[in-house]
Amino acid sequence: MARTSKKKLQVFEDGVLLIDDADSIDFAGAGISGAVVDRDVTETVPGGGSVGTWTIAVVSGIIDGANVTFTLPSTPVAGTPFFLRIGRQPQEYTTDYTRSGTTITYVVAPDASLSTFPHIAEYYV
Repeated sequence: MARTSKKKLQVFEDGVLLIDDADSIDFAGAGISGAVVDRDVTETVPGGGSVGTWTIAVVSGIIDGANVTFTLPSTPVAGTPFFLRIGRQPQEYTTDYTRSGTTITYVVAPDASLSTFPHIAEYYV
């Protein structure tokens, strides 16, 4: 955004004026970069956008009391929330299962009596 006065420091966020007469600005953090065109400064802060689309997916694999390996239909976005359940029973990461990419591996195979319940994962893709 172009400044309207050479004596004022105007601060904008995505084109919206935040303050008309700031004394200073200090950007800090990993990955921040800046650029100057004429006397206008643009600071780029990574991670400000959407992390993906929230997905509720059926997990593939047979619940038979012996099978410990199941598959997700897509790879979750790293570092975002991930929830797994069989029916209404939440499954606990490391206690009940581990996950690598699209593969879910249970510590102990889910009991065959759970085979009639939906095996559901909720996550960002």
